[in-house]
Amino acid sequence: MLRYGISRFCVTPSADCRVSLAGYFNKRWQEGKLDDIYVHALLVADEQETVALCQVDSVSVPLVLAERIRSGCLDIPGLKPENIVVCVTHSHTCPALNPGNLPIDCAGADPMQLASDTGSNPAYNDFLVEQAVKAIHEAYDDLRPSQAFYGECEDSRWAYSRRYWMKDNTVVTNPRRQDPNIAKSESPIDPRIGLFGLKNEDGSWRFLMANVSNHPDTVEGNLVSADWCGVLRSTLAKELPGCLAMTLTSPQGNVNHLDAYGPELQSGYERITKRMGEGYAESVLAAIPTMRKLADGPLKALHLSPKVPARIVPEEEIAEAREHAAKYEFDESMTLTSEDLAKKAPHALKFFADQLLSIVDDKSERELPLWAWKLGELYLISLPGEPFVEHAMHIREDLLQRKPCLITALASSKIGYIPNRFNFGRGGYETAVLSSPTCIETGNLLRKTAAELIAKLG
Repeated sequence: MLRYGISRFCVTPSADCRVSLAGYFNKRWQEGKLDDIYVHALLVADEQETVALCQVDSVSVPLVLAERIRSGCLDIPGLKPENIVVCVTHSHTCPALNPGNLPIDCAGADPMQLASDTGSNPAYNDFLVEQAVKAIHEAYDDLRPSQAFYGECEDSRWAYSRRYWMKDNTVVTNPRRQDPNIAKSESPIDPRIGLFGLKNEDGSWRFLMANVSNHPDTVEGNLVSADWCGVLRSTLAKELPGCLAMTLTSPQGNVNHLDAYGPELQSGYERITKRMGEGYAESVLAAIPTMRKLADGPLKALHLSPKVPARIVPEEEIAEAREHAAKYEFDESMTLTSEDLAKKAPHALKFFADQLLSIVDDKSERELPLWAWKLGELYLISLPGEPFVEHAMHIREDLLQRKPCLITALASSKIGYIPNRFNFGRGGYETAVLSSPTCIETGNLLRKTAAELIAKLG
């Protein structure tokens, strides 16, 4: 019988920790918290295999930090480093972990100066790694047989396409609200929420996971928060005493909470975040009675990491970037979002031009890591970067034929967004070279690799 272990550790930075919040393009120094943020760990084991899912409340985890987490777990019996998936919720009001062009340990560097230069803080990076390693070890110590359950529900109230066809036949990301030039949305949303749970011997819930496709970028400001993910978890915990609740972010690269046909103000903790988290929790709680027992079976784990070529940057894009870099100015104090790019704000054009020129000569291949696990009857597929929702729908509907599954994105990698092949050439922030630095066939390679893994699992 499969054994399951669960754990979570708080990773909220101390009030005196100088660290920027990630999720926007400019630095936002933390000024306190709205709610705590965590690292969650789920371990699954049988007699032959052990796997671990470690999810951090963060916008992304650099590869070097993920490797440090794996290295810290080498003493766990039966847990191979390649069987540890490190992913994130993608919450946009969590400390930046990206060390920029500097090594993560930055030996000899002044920590305060480093934080000022990169937005990342080596002391916080060390703290997060330590807490993640503790969480995985505690989950291992918690391993015990449990009856697993699976279910699904839908909630389409909070997600919208963030890419829109304009009347001039171009696509814009997050256009101005109620812009009369909007023609229609480019992409679907994925309203499906996969539910996975574990029960104690007395029938009470021990663990509940909700697999949601949406961007956690609703809060804004300089206060630490897990976004609607944290509200969803805390609401479930209140309704299910003793149950550890966890969210798992499904591919959401081309959706978010912003309704292009709605009012201008659509962000804020009280205005949007709490409503979304409580709304998703309402849908999950209503679906719990429909969850069914999963058939037990052996644990199978596979991992493939094919190489993908870098994007070829057209000469006209390079020339335009040079023009913008010379013409405009960017001030670090300015708030910068993808909406500013949609409006072609001068400071946004300057920022993206500088960033493009800094990477245009990087022709190196990048790894595209995918994990596929079969936990008895349940499939868990982990994807890198920020795939568009259609990739998850293809895996669930076409490859798995709607078998019980959880699909998580945002596993540590240097991939960025993974659009569909047909999205390129239309416009929009996600398909720009800075956002999607690998070749335009990356999405097709992602699907091909997922199909290969699923076929091998049987």
